Amino acid sequence: MTRHVVLRPAIAIAVLAAAALVLLGAHTRAISSTSSFTVADRVTVNSTGEKGTVVAVPDASHVVVALDGSRAAVNSFQPDQIAAASTTTSPPPTTAPFPTLTAPSLSGFDQQATLNGTISESNGIFTVGYNGGSTNGYARGIFDYDQPQIKEGQDTWMGARYYLPSGFSSNAGYVSLMRRDNWPIYGSSANTCGVALWSGDSKLHAECDTYDGSWPTRSLIGGVTAPEGRWFTLELHQQIDSSSGSTTELYLDGVKVGSSTAANNLSERPTDRVRFGIVAIDPQSSGFKLQFTQPYVSNTRQPF
Repeated sequence: MTRHVVLRPAIAIAVLAAAALVLLGAHTRAISSTSSFTVADRVTVNSTGEKGTVVAVPDASHVVVALDGSRAAVNSFQPDQIAAASTTTSPPPTTAPFPTLTAPSLSGFDQQATLNGTISESNGIFTVGYNGGSTNGYARGIFDYDQPQIKEGQDTWMGARYYLPSGFSSNAGYVSLMRRDNWPIYGSSANTCGVALWSGDSKLHAECDTYDGSWPTRSLIGGVTAPEGRWFTLELHQQIDSSSGSTTELYLDGVKVGSSTAANNLSERPTDRVRFGIVAIDPQSSGFKLQFTQPYVSNTRQPF
């Protein structure tokens, strides 16, 4: 009969820390065994059939295993709980891939929102406008990712084709063209990451920040000239990570024009919204318009 014993807090903390190094987000159990195991071996627990990855071998009779997608507490098991160790293989993902979303028309978006602005669509081309008047405004199509959310560690692609009128970059000021965020969850302290034209240099930047400024705006990739008077593709690829060593890549017309390994998320937070169009601005007296088409969000790069 299997005996379950909750580990002391200090041991539990050490176990969880070790698991985090090998399998992001997995919970751990200490499993007693006289067998010899190697870190990263794949194992099976006899009593439950659960599979996992060895993350530590603290002594000759204990093997610490991160169970795939397990939400179990930290427990100790008797030696017969380990079935076998296999050759090292990558564990399956602990979160299901989020769905690819596209918008061939306005109804393809989960939401459309305007403030002091307009949004319309004809033959799959979206026209968004800001009315000016030195007050705030936006005109954006929104994809909802409430269930499943986009989570820390996942590959994320977002992209669209854009048309900026001649002179747009130097006259429009700051304009966010596409970004992901989590406003419904965190409100004014929500964090964002996306692509925007900056007023300071009239260039495209891959940027991250928070609405309230508690995580100051940082340019992960910058200094990219936006084409004007013609259609162009704009894509942002990120492996979402709250620490350095993440991936951020910016593509213009299919060519990578910059990359960064700086943190592109805050405190391992999920994303539940992705927005396109005139997403955000610096208020100014003059209004402006731009167009976009074929917006998408996906685990993988999509063809245009």
